[in-house]
Amino acid sequence: MDRFRTFIAVADMKNFSKAARAVNLTQPAVSKQISSLEAEYQVALFVRNGRNVELTDAGKILYRHAVEVLEARERMKKALRMFSHKVRGTLLVGASTIPGQYILPALLGKFISSHPDVMITVEIGDTRVITDKLLSGVLDVAVVGATISEPGVVSEAFAEDEIVLIVPPTHRLAGRTEVSFDDLGNERFVWREKGSATREVVEKLLGSRLLQLNKVMELGSTEAVLSAVQADAGLAFVSRWATAECGRGTTARVLRLKGIRMRRQLYISYLRAREYMVTVEVFVSFLREAMESGLTGSGLL
Repeated sequence: MDRFRTFIAVADMKNFSKAARAVNLTQPAVSKQISSLEAEYQVALFVRNGRNVELTDAGKILYRHAVEVLEARERMKKALRMFSHKVRGTLLVGASTIPGQYILPALLGKFISSHPDVMITVEIGDTRVITDKLLSGVLDVAVVGATISEPGVVSEAFAEDEIVLIVPPTHRLAGRTEVSFDDLGNERFVWREKGSATREVVEKLLGSRLLQLNKVMELGSTEAVLSAVQADAGLAFVSRWATAECGRGTTARVLRLKGIRMRRQLYISYLRAREYMVTVEVFVSFLREAMESGLTGSGLL
């Protein structure tokens, strides 16, 4: 297996010295392993191209099969870990406001029912804070409203979200289901704080048109925004997940903007170094299955 890893490193980097550093070996040790493979299979695996090397046709065949062998070995190790280890211990989960308050709670209840020996701690904060804590190793898993494009981080889509407009129940627009952007020019707006993924989505999609909006207030949570709108402080853009109670009694009304669909993905992210921690494996698999089946704590995606 070590020889296959070394061979793949040389093939990927096209250079013996770079591959040696990547696999933490000396260059002579790398050359010896490649020579050993060539002797065993009685083929030349590389040809020199200046300071670099290129795979021969035989090398390309071995590369494909070596990758398959190593991937199969990892799947085997994972299956054996899942079989031989009872899922237990602590799991530190960070979540931005929308998944943390409106999606995860019921799902976590289902997870704990199946894995009672896991102690889960959930920290809710804006996307930037949660991302920073994941990258620094404070958290095991993050569920946030943006993919984390950093080396060593795995991010995968978890659920879809839509940003909608909410208005006070007595507002002149409350009886409508859709409005144009021109209808909003004289309205007051309640805004989420900087660092909120919801705010970033709105700013990205509306662009320069935001300058036409009269922003009178910034608040640090979606619940505070909902309360402010219900109290007639202004209009607001919020996640569809946060509007389950809107439209009933005296609560805010939900509208869409004509011609603008403000959709985004929510993501599960974790450090690649923790990919094979049993608790992380099981928890991410659980969330992935919830996504694939279309179920979350609040119902259908």
